[in-house]
Amino acid sequence: MIFDALGLASTFGMPTLNATWWYMGLAYLIIFTVPLIAFFVKKTGYAIIPLAVFITYMLETGDNIEFYLITMSVGVVAAYGKWFEKISDLKFNIVLKWIILILGSIILLTIRQNAVVKEYLEPVFDSICAVWLVVFSGSFISTVPVLSKVIEFIGTHSLNIFLVHSFFYLILFREYVYHFKPAGACFIILLALSLAYSVILDLIKTGVSRLVKDRDRKDNNK
Repeated sequence: MIFDALGLASTFGMPTLNATWWYMGLAYLIIFTVPLIAFFVKKTGYAIIPLAVFITYMLETGDNIEFYLITMSVGVVAAYGKWFEKISDLKFNIVLKWIILILGSIILLTIRQNAVVKEYLEPVFDSICAVWLVVFSGSFISTVPVLSKVIEFIGTHSLNIFLVHSFFYLILFREYVYHFKPAGACFIILLALSLAYSVILDLIKTGVSRLVKDRDRKDNNK
């Protein structure tokens, strides 16, 4: 239970309460790996990307760190090379830009679902999709006022949603989540349940925090 709470159950091959929590061990490894990648990027520049590709197809670990190594390397290179700033500075007609972004997203999603890509090139292609997702979010979603606020709100609750959503669709509300057959409807229901949980949790945390502060304030006034 202690290792599971620390997000390290998968790392040490122990059982976990939640199938999705295997990612937490990987998340910790990413936190420590990215600064190392940044160090090598400063020294070698773009050479880190082919090195990451080589390591990805030669190394196998229990936490799948090698699967995300290319994406991490491309992300660090993009940050140091200011890729996204340069892309945002490009001048396009707003309608043309939206067409490019939407069509590009459809094309990338279609290619990623190809069996050959998923079998052999998924780690490489995911790095391309990650860059595109950042560009899409910055150039498209952020320009739509209501949509950007909704995405921002969901983003603030994303960790809680990630930690609890498996409980909802696997154990607690399985029949309810899958009551409607279309995948889109199931996704919306699951998101709504997870988001509602996160909002309630934040309200409880805020209430407890205020009670503790009020108590401390009263103790200090005595």
